[in-house]
Amino acid sequence: MEQTGFSLTEEQDELLNRIAGYIVKKRLSPAAILALETSLPFNFVGSQLMVFFQPMVDLFISMKEYNMIMEMLDRRESIEILMNRIEELENKYDPAEVQPALQDNEQRGEDNGKN
Repeated sequence: MEQTGFSLTEEQDELLNRIAGYIVKKRLSPAAILALETSLPFNFVGSQLMVFFQPMVDLFISMKEYNMIMEMLDRRESIEILMNRIEELENKYDPAEVQPALQDNEQRGEDNGKN
């Protein structure tokens, strides 16, 4: 349910889908939606804080994606779109599909720890 007068680029849309998918797979949907709803009035301030922390974050994640998130936070509609995506994915969520992938990741972590 995208708002009138606002549209995401294809890259932004893909990034929001990945963020929403990660949140749902980690079973953080209720907490994420609560945090997003609570912070909705402060989204612009959040984007400006991201500008401040950009030099430090540059060490950990892709600046292209970081800049896209920062740009999206300037618009309240993007937060609402993200919340809708999380809710849609949560409704489609099938633990049977995710559980084997989580077990594989845990096993890889144990294998890496043994070396």
